[in-house]
Amino acid sequence: MDEAETEGQVREVLEGGELRALVFPELEIRAEETLTGQNPVHILHFHGKITNQNSYTLNRKIPRLLEKNPVRLILDFENLEYMNST
Repeated sequence: MDEAETEGQVREVLEGGELRALVFPELEIRAEETLTGQNPVHILHFHGKITNQNSYTLNRKIPRLLEKNPVRLILDFENLEYMNST
């Protein structure tokens, strides 16, 4: 896994040259690809808190995790502790 420092305190985690995770001080988002039958599914796993401090950068970075333009997408919020509503 390669890591690149971007935009202050956000780390981009690369695997095989592809962006696989975004790591903020209070939030980590990991991208996973799997198959259901013969159909590819992309899953974004959220761990931590989406706060006012990280939401703006998060909104700009999420599309980079989805560069393959998935048809099927699952957002896994099971380990998300807090989501800012503003």
